Amino acid sequence: MFAAVVVAVALLAAGVTWLALRAGTGEGEVAAEAPATTTTTATTTPPPSTPGPSTPPTTTAPVDPAAVAAEVRELQAFVEAERGLEFRQDVTVEVLDDAAFEERLLAEVDAEAEDIELQQRLLSALGLIEPGTDLLAAQRQLLGEGVLGWYDPETDELVVRGAALTPFTRQTIVHELVHALDDQWFELDRPEYEDRTDEVATGLTAVLEGDATRVEDAWVATLSPEEADQRLAEEARYALEADVSGVPSILLDLLLFPYEDGRAFVDELVATAGPDALDAAIVDPPTTTEQILLPGAFFAGEGAVAVEVPDAAGEVIDQGTFGMLMLQLLLEQAVRPSEAYAGAEGWAGDAYVAWETPDEATCVRVEVTVDTPTDVLELLQGLEQYVFDRPDVEVSQIGPLEVAVEGCTQSAVTGGGGDRS
Repeated sequence: MFAAVVVAVALLAAGVTWLALRAGTGEGEVAAEAPATTTTTATTTPPPSTPGPSTPPTTTAPVDPAAVAAEVRELQAFVEAERGLEFRQDVTVEVLDDAAFEERLLAEVDAEAEDIELQQRLLSALGLIEPGTDLLAAQRQLLGEGVLGWYDPETDELVVRGAALTPFTRQTIVHELVHALDDQWFELDRPEYEDRTDEVATGLTAVLEGDATRVEDAWVATLSPEEADQRLAEEARYALEADVSGVPSILLDLLLFPYEDGRAFVDELVATAGPDALDAAIVDPPTTTEQILLPGAFFAGEGAVAVEVPDAAGEVIDQGTFGMLMLQLLLEQAVRPSEAYAGAEGWAGDAYVAWETPDEATCVRVEVTVDTPTDVLELLQGLEQYVFDRPDVEVSQIGPLEVAVEGCTQSAVTGGGGDRS
């Protein structure tokens, strides 16, 4: 549930615009993501932008469905050559203007409101977002501003935001066509993952987005200097116009994870074991975020150490795996990234449980197992910094290689901390 906080919408989307925003702000406050498939209209998921020249993008005539279909066939050929697979059917890409695109996308977000409300309670209990944060509103703002296209593997829809076929629109289409191709070969709609308590859904998303980003970058490298300048200008426009004020920074980190770390994972996977290994990783994805962050763990078949779900002091509302990614992002709220990585690197496994107290507070307890005594010390050092200014969150060592983190929201009835006994 935790790492899926910004993947609640069952789509695969692109992340270039938000990469640009983070590059411009240092810390960054937003991001977005989704997958892709095929036929003969026009649909694609654009990546968040990177900041480029401030000159306005070149304008072109509105898209014509026949022109889009012809363009998509040409881009399909590029994707086939880079991916080493052939499309089993043509892909339909639907290009929508801003208003129609956002209406369609935000309807998908609103359909996940119940899950997002639960995620809000869990993140708030551990102090990862400010009390009173409206996570649904933040997700709507983040995705509405940052997503330029998506592919839905359940419906095979490929939708792109744009009023013209520009280099930036084509880049988005390429990204989403990779999702569509992977879907045709490996079936990306996997409802069976919904009941899993490991991180396999996040692992699959990272592989898919890393794959699509790799092919997309290869296509961008083929642009002429004039086309490259036009693409950068359009990226810059999206980044400059985006309003992401008030969006928690952790949402940006979670949204960018599949694009940045997924891309690094796929690069190493292909370089080490070849393209067949990429296909195998889509069929049988990584089951932990550690395997994405530390690919050697995936190559060695190193999964998570089994950890018993902690006891709850109330009605259980959720349980599962917290993961190395969330542990690292939690630590980054308090210490330097290098120290956060050192504190999380020893992660071997964990389990969390969330419950509601009789006075309607939400509590979460995470129990983490690490590899060595040194890992315990490094993790505790970071966690002690994290809880220093978070009085509703506590950390303790509960065994030679085990650490617990527990936090509660304020009670809805009394206004005080939740009952942890």
